[in-house]
Amino acid sequence: MKKLFLAVLIAFTMFSCEERNDKLQNSYTSSPHYVSDYIVPSSIKVIPISDIFLVEFNGTIYPTFRGDGYKYNDKVKTFSELYGDIYYTGAVKAGLHPALAYPIDDISIVCNNNFDDEHPAGAPLDDIVKMNYKSYYNFIKNGYQPYAENLPNEQDVDSFSWCFEDLNAEKTKLISLKNKFTTINFASQPEKAGEYTFTLEMTINGETFETTFTHTFE
Repeated sequence: MKKLFLAVLIAFTMFSCEERNDKLQNSYTSSPHYVSDYIVPSSIKVIPISDIFLVEFNGTIYPTFRGDGYKYNDKVKTFSELYGDIYYTGAVKAGLHPALAYPIDDISIVCNNNFDDEHPAGAPLDDIVKMNYKSYYNFIKNGYQPYAENLPNEQDVDSFSWCFEDLNAEKTKLISLKNKFTTINFASQPEKAGEYTFTLEMTINGETFETTFTHTFE
């Protein structure tokens, strides 16, 4: 009987702890950091959806809002000081303002097929493929105030759309990773309809990630 009571007590305690952890994850907490999570990528993946292509970043997530005793505090401190995100006076929660921890140093894409006369197989398509993303950098740099280029309904982010050939680390600081995604799109279509295979390379913090994907143009 005592063993049964002990087992029930342990199960109840574990459930209560899990319930408290869930509430912590879903509740707002005051924080000096606007960015709620920094994501250090370990891989990327492109997911074609119609004419839009989702770029998914997977890796280690470093939350910023659990206090000085949190095990990732040193890493979070480094990122927060790097971007000047140390004076926020609001509240955050998990996943509210996630950001790519490092800017994108370089990005390039090639097609395994002949795309058009100017882009034979293996030639970069960096002048006709755009990356679309949002960034918290100007908002934080401006003292957590709306930046001139912000959209009226998105006061904490700037929206950008750049051809790959124009992207660099200076333009890609604190990319917002809501749902872990940014998007890319093709500014022009291939000369012939059909299935095409692409290889995307992205260099972040000196590490290069590569992914291959296919898409059928109609």
